[in-house]
Amino acid sequence: MALISKYERDDSRTVYRILADQALRCFGDPKSCAEERLPLTSLVRLLERYRYNAFSDNVALGILETLRAKNDPQAMDPRAMTRHMEGVINALETAHSRVYGSLSKDDLVQSLQSLLSRLASSAPLDQPDDGEKLDKARRFFLAFSEGLRSP
Repeated sequence: MALISKYERDDSRTVYRILADQALRCFGDPKSCAEERLPLTSLVRLLERYRYNAFSDNVALGILETLRAKNDPQAMDPRAMTRHMEGVINALETAHSRVYGSLSKDDLVQSLQSLLSRLASSAPLDQPDDGEKLDKARRFFLAFSEGLRSP
């Protein structure tokens, strides 16, 4: 989901970088993640859109946008929504290939969503491979955050 603002500091790249940084803090201290439910949920939703490549140009306008779009010079062209997300999509793709290699989008998203859900619910991370999963997820969100920092 694209996040649109008049201010560059509030664009999708910036907001998703902040969310990725919050997730990184969770990987450092999983017990504190219950307080980070909203950022983790937003990342789960972003991953779901990544899974299905749901960053299309076809964005239906709401009734208020439709009424003002004809005369409002600030009304956003729906194609700008995808352009607005290009940096986020590129950062996701780079992090995916850098950390998880050829793992399919479905498997990547399922793995990350499962881990983020467990973190948000304070579920114990005591399975033998949980340390490795946390480390890979941490590296993924670190690469994602770094990708969002560069132009």
